[in-house]
Amino acid sequence: MSGLNITIKPCEDGYMVENGGVYFKIGTREGRILEKVVNNEDTSSILEKENITEEQLKQMLDTFREMGVIGRQKKEKNHILFYRIPLFEADRMFSTIVTAIREHKILYKVLFWISVAVVLLGIILMGVYMRDIFNLSVLHLNWMEYVMLYLIFLISVCLHELGHGIVCKYVGGRVGTLGFMLIFFSPAMYCDISGIRMVEDKRKQIMASSAGLYVNLVFMSLGSIAFAIQPRPLFAAFIVMSFTTIISNLIPVIRLDGYWILSFATGITNLYKKSLRGVGKLFTNCSFEERFIAVYGIVTYIFIVIALSSICLSAIGGVQYVLNILV
Repeated sequence: MSGLNITIKPCEDGYMVENGGVYFKIGTREGRILEKVVNNEDTSSILEKENITEEQLKQMLDTFREMGVIGRQKKEKNHILFYRIPLFEADRMFSTIVTAIREHKILYKVLFWISVAVVLLGIILMGVYMRDIFNLSVLHLNWMEYVMLYLIFLISVCLHELGHGIVCKYVGGRVGTLGFMLIFFSPAMYCDISGIRMVEDKRKQIMASSAGLYVNLVFMSLGSIAFAIQPRPLFAAFIVMSFTTIISNLIPVIRLDGYWILSFATGITNLYKKSLRGVGKLFTNCSFEERFIAVYGIVTYIFIVIALSSICLSAIGGVQYVLNILV
């Protein structure tokens, strides 16, 4: 059967299918049959080898079309709280970067271990000066310091995404789109590393998902070292901002680093979509995985309600503040 423009690859406990940048995990037998269909193997041969009827094969392919495993993939709609604006396909760019790293492997190993030393020292200093850091971070900065704080943080955000892409490509994954996004109306960047799912090793998948957090950790540690040398409110504010970024990225109910780490660790593809659809299964006789997805969906709904309530309360407070000034 022609016209199936998908990539299918066996994994530890089934098959991974990529269709239009969306990834699905299917069973071993279903994957084996679909692989033969994709390779245009004779239908009668498939029916004989797999001991299935033509009607069963048709039903399986129809089910896959309904799920989006094969056929035309619908583009995921932007969510008002999670809006993406793609800029360009970045795989070639990261291939060039990784090639340069491999050519100077010793140099980059030395730089990596220096960064590890910086992180360890920075965390220790942050623990020592924690009270002073949080006290000074709430002081008002002048406009120049605000500009500097924003620029440094913007650089760290960009390098955060570069970290994801570099590690993903380094361990054998394909990098997708690099772009701009709004998360709960806050500006950020994103790097699509969902192609890492085609790499079988879960450790490599989690490494790619954690790389951006490590970049933030290095920046936060540099801020802690700078604060230890000269305790300025600017450094304190940057440390707190970086720490907040790391914690928020680890929240698994937002499709950021924590979500991908959880998804790769559990091996559940499209966890977010499945969880929102599977909440009702929590009260039925279901497998452990289905129950886990349902619980995750409930937590996600609760988080969305809390986040929207916080945004509304903040907006109301801001309007009241402006009205008080005008009146």
